[in-house]
Amino acid sequence: MIGKALNEFPNLQALLNTVINFFDSPYIWGDFYRLVIMPPAYPMAQMANPLLCYASPTTIVGDGSSETTIAKGMAQLWTGAQVTNNNWEDSWIVTGFSTYAERMVAASWENLYDVYTEAYYQNNSMTRQAQVYGRENKTYATLHPVLHGANPDLTQSIFQYEKGF
Repeated sequence: MIGKALNEFPNLQALLNTVINFFDSPYIWGDFYRLVIMPPAYPMAQMANPLLCYASPTTIVGDGSSETTIAKGMAQLWTGAQVTNNNWEDSWIVTGFSTYAERMVAASWENLYDVYTEAYYQNNSMTRQAQVYGRENKTYATLHPVLHGANPDLTQSIFQYEKGF
């Protein structure tokens, strides 16, 4: 697994430099070169902390195409660790801006068509989810959920990520 991970993510520092350029702000946490590949049960593609990033083994696909997914975690170090939301209802600040930054960084690294294709599919997923929740559902199907006693874990949906883009 270690060899596969090294081959999948060879450019983490260069990717971080691209994120730094995107935000036009220095990386205040030191070097970002640690990647921890989690067990198969890890439920997220990636989750960043200031000095390392946890990644699902599903991000190791063998062709390096998952490298820019780490950019969202890196972006969250600006949108979530330096500037963050005041409460769970404002979680879109972190997730939405991080999604935007990830796609803009990916656009400079990858084929722009691939970035637009991902955005298209995620937007369709958001539309389908709105139909499941109901368009009038103010807890789950909005950019700014109204929680009023709802479990915040249940309100995290694709809306907060995609409406930021």
